[in-house]
Amino acid sequence: MKIVVCIKQVPDDSVEIHLNAEGTPDLANVTPVVNAFDTYALEMAARLKESSEGEVTVVCVGEDSAKNSLKNCLAVGADHAFLVSDDAFKGSDTTGIANILKNVIAKLEADNGQKFDLVFCGKEATDAALGQGGLMLAEELGTSVITNITEIALDGDKVTAKQETEEGYRTVEASAPCVVTVTKPEYDPRYPTIKNKMAARKKPIGDIKEADLADLEKEKVGESNAKVQKAVCEIAEVLYQIDSIRKASLDTVGVIKHADGTVSKKQVSSITSGAESISFATGTSGASDSIYARASMDKKVEAILIRQVASEYLQGVVDKEGVCLLYAGI
Repeated sequence: MKIVVCIKQVPDDSVEIHLNAEGTPDLANVTPVVNAFDTYALEMAARLKESSEGEVTVVCVGEDSAKNSLKNCLAVGADHAFLVSDDAFKGSDTTGIANILKNVIAKLEADNGQKFDLVFCGKEATDAALGQGGLMLAEELGTSVITNITEIALDGDKVTAKQETEEGYRTVEASAPCVVTVTKPEYDPRYPTIKNKMAARKKPIGDIKEADLADLEKEKVGESNAKVQKAVCEIAEVLYQIDSIRKASLDTVGVIKHADGTVSKKQVSSITSGAESISFATGTSGASDSIYARASMDKKVEAILIRQVASEYLQGVVDKEGVCLLYAGI
């Protein structure tokens, strides 16, 4: 059994982070760590490997500082580790990272002469909380994908996973190769022993550069091609500017961007949040209208809404004026 686990190094989310003078997060004294959901993915992969013969390879797209995180992964169950680092990759959005990982996986499979059976990812990164990486990687690889899993088993080429939903749990089957995204299971990641830490120090970490990826789609990677991230940043800038208005507005207000470009608002009766979208009960509206709302909502719901608005913003359905109306409730 061959397993690859994709990890991301993120700022430690257990400490309080403040904004600096430029209005951006001050991360100067924040220790980078492996994304929490990726540690769950690695632990699940390691347990699966231990239940049957196999190997776990960890891959990280990031800076040289991520080598420490990769060493920690080698101490808690990974057999091989690779750092994918290149100036050309800096600033890549999720689409670019997915294309990079696709080509990295293809290179490792070619080098080893064997396909990976499973690709593990955390369900989301704790810094951006977009929750899109695993889905986009599966699209790039052309494989099936099972999201938000808490248990997994592999029998031949049949993958069976326990998937967490808003209503509870369900069993999902798919054929290998398969991408899975992992949420918090019923157990915690293991702690490395001193012996395993010493052994991990001696293991090499492979370096992969842009030149090693012959089929990389360069038009998808790099900061200049990070379209989704730019949209999110522009929207975030608007939100930051109207933050005082947002805090003063506690009523749930629906903002409707009509097909003819006009904007109106109405009270929203209820909000329901899903894994990938948010729906709003607003009564009747035209089929070609885009409906959004804002309220006093938790961070997860608000992150999903920002992502949803960013997608519409890229398509030209919502403009900055609409975003201001949406979040300020004015």
